[in-house]
Amino acid sequence: MSAAEAEARLKEIADHPDHVLLVAESGGRAAGWIQVSQTRVFESARQAEIAGLVVREGLRGRGIGRRLVEEAERWARQNGCEALRVRTNVVRERAQQFYRREGFSEVKTQRVLEKRLG
Repeated sequence: MSAAEAEARLKEIADHPDHVLLVAESGGRAAGWIQVSQTRVFESARQAEIAGLVVREGLRGRGIGRRLVEEAERWARQNGCEALRVRTNVVRERAQQFYRREGFSEVKTQRVLEKRLG
């Protein structure tokens, strides 16, 4: 995404208290980020979902992702969430291993269907 797209997307979530974008820094530069949002589903207790987690290549394996997930958990608890969820593509085995190490467990398998609107 371009810088202009990033700025526009940040503005979209900046004023929503049910979303947070946390950034980790290393050497004065962004080392990684995590976006978390509360999901509001009628049939489920309040929960939060990790919408994205990225750690800069070359800095992976140094605990940055773990720290970001810890902060996401803290934010979710402070916002009354009973669970923190994440979805990961079935082919992203390293991501699944990471989340399992962080205490996540698989609760269901599903298919994601999409209808383009534009």
